[in-house]
Amino acid sequence: MTNPNNNNISYERNNSKFNFRVAGIVMDVGRVLLHKTEQDDFWNLPGGRVEMMRRQKRLS
Repeated sequence: MTNPNNNNISYERNNSKFNFRVAGIVMDVGRVLLHKTEQDDFWNLPGGRVEMMRRQKRLS
């Protein structure tokens, strides 16, 4: 399905698709923050898709 409001950065070539994502590494006392969704059987670094022309919030 095509969404005209979808500004996610992706690239398609030869029946393959690359989705541009970012992730952060959070470490505390030798531990690393990871997350897992209910439908996945693997862990991820926190992050997400990148959108064109989206303003980012300053966290500092």
